[in-house]
Amino acid sequence: MEQYEPELVLNADDRARLKKERIALIKKRRRIIDSLDISERRKRSLLRELYRTPHSYKWDRLIADIEFEDNEDY
Repeated sequence: MEQYEPELVLNADDRARLKKERIALIKKRRRIIDSLDISERRKRSLLRELYRTPHSYKWDRLIADIEFEDNEDY
């Protein structure tokens, strides 16, 4: 692919940087999931989704639910 579309192929430094960013994102989201007061089944589901697809609708929906619950207190 590099022969035909060299601008689509990332170099080793960029790939390493993206990998470190992804690992940091997973650690951050894992801490958030661990701190939530939800069932173990739902936690497992969220963790599975986190590792499969980092930008999924389940994560966005979870964050929206958390923000909604926080706003109800005010």
